[in-house]
Parts: sequence; structure tokens; C-alpha cells
Amino acid sequence: VALPAARALAFSEFPGKRRFFGLLLLPVVVPPLASTMGLHRMLLGWGWTDTALGVALAHLAPAAPYATLVLLARFRRFDPAWEQEARTLGATRWQTWRTVTLPLMAPAIAVAFVLAFLISWGQYLLTLLIGGGSVITLPLHLVSFQRGGDDAITSALSLIFLAPAVVLFLLMGRF
Repeated sequence: VALPAARALAFSEFPGKRRFFGLLLLPVVVPPLASTMGLHRMLLGWGWTDTALGVALAHLAPAAPYATLVLLARFRRFDPAWEQEARTLGATRWQTWRTVTLPLMAPAIAVAFVLAFLISWGQYLLTLLIGGGSVITLPLHLVSFQRGGDDAITSALSLIFLAPAVVLFLLMGRF
């Protein structure tokens, strides 16, 4: 979702471009409870509340703006002439994407992925309201054990909750 949005914002001129950019950032600017309630109403109308698909789509709302901003920054330094040169030399669109665009965008895509994952990974309220208790994630378990006063399980779950973030940061540090 973020990759085509960032590419369009970087390379295309279209009416309402500034409004589109503003709408993209709206979930970041609006208070989380207000945006979650709006998402809940929309997904309820589609029949996607209390489903994993609905939760996954809802998690795009807070994560996509940040990922788009990271990718937009890279696309603004990207020269489309490199793609045109590959096409001139006979490369198909897929070959151009695979051999030119993707290698140049890979670091930004990796950073956007990690950022989006970490934002989504910690979503408690969004998952609780959209999932309605039917979709259980680690943050929901963590909060329930923390509120239940079971410190040993809360500590263990906290370490498990922290592990993916640490692993991702270590992997990103290598690249």
C-alpha cells in the first residue's frame, strides 16, 4: 500500500495531490481512539469486525503513513531515468522492477517494513476494538496477564513481545 502511494506522490502530478497527502497522514494526526472508532464503524458496515482480515486492514491505518513517508523520501532521490534506460535496453516492466528499482529501493523498503511492523506489533486498542475479543494477539494477552496480577507470566510475555523488535533492529543494523 505504501509503495505505490509513495511512488505516486513522488512522480505524479494529479489534482488533489496535497489533499491526498493530508488524508494519508490523517490517522497519525487524529487521536487514536477517534480513528479507531471510525475504522470500527467502516469495518462493521462491511462485516469485517471480529475477523483477522479486519484487524489486518485496521493495522494499515497507523502503519501506512509512516511507511509511505519513508518510501517517499527515497523516491524523491530516485531518478526514473534509470528505469527508462533499462526499458530502452529491452527490459520488461518486471525485469526493470526486479533488477533496477527493487535493488535501489531495498534499504528504504526494509526500513518501512520494520517501522510498519513495529507500529502494528504494539497495537492494543485497535486490535481489541476491531477484533472484538475474537482476534487475540500478544499485546492482548500481555495486558490481560498484567491486569490479572500474574507478574511471572507478564514478565515472560514481555520478553517474548520484545524479541521481534530486538531481532529486527539487529538485522537492520547489519545492513
